[in-house]
Amino acid sequence: MSSETISQSISIVHPVSLSHGKNAEVWDTNGKRYIDFVGGIGV
Repeated sequence: MSSETISQSISIVHPVSLSHGKNAEVWDTNGKRYIDFVGGIGV
């Protein structure tokens, strides 16, 4: 991920490679599910 696609106000503590998402849930390439709680911050 680059600074062109990620806001500089959001820091990445542990890089995650996402494979897909649905609603507020996203999955990484290992199948682990996360809740996306920052997706609407800039909206």
